[in-house]
Amino acid sequence: MGNEVELLEHWRELTPQKQQKVLEFVELLKSEPETTPPESDFVPQTPLAKKLWSIRQRAIAHLQIRYDDPLVNEQGLLSPLVPVYADVVRAYQPASNPQVQQSILALAKYRQTQLAEAKLQQGDRTGAATMLQTAAKTALQIGDKGAATVLQTSATRLQAGEELSEADLKKTRIVSKTVLQQ
Repeated sequence: MGNEVELLEHWRELTPQKQQKVLEFVELLKSEPETTPPESDFVPQTPLAKKLWSIRQRAIAHLQIRYDDPLVNEQGLLSPLVPVYADVVRAYQPASNPQVQQSILALAKYRQTQLAEAKLQQGDRTGAATMLQTAAKTALQIGDKGAATVLQTSATRLQAGEELSEADLKKTRIVSKTVLQQ
């Protein structure tokens, strides 16, 4: 069965309102420029690359959104069809950078001690102790045993129900911002 015959059969099954929507949709399609896949400067060299590139250039799906327009009191409107393209890459292999990792851990330690201090100000000793223990573990990951000792000592004092003195808080702030040298 040809597309025209099939289309006509479906057309006859539609209500007049739906037929009108189809006509509006066709007019919208006619007014839109033809979509083309994203352009690239890449030129595949091998037969496999050419085959993969041809697959990549095809739309993997077409997206259409059904929506309501309260401004004109219309419901069930359809957006134009938009092609969806996928950029396929090989399996991702992260390239770990030790300097970046150390910096991230240093920032994490700082943020964890900030959160601990905020919890302490809110009266949440358990939360503060937990954050200080986490910061101590982070300090160990960095290799900062001195900071880990200070942070864990503060956490232990809080867990024992003791108050942290201003000196303890100051030490905690200092070790959160620095890496102590052995």
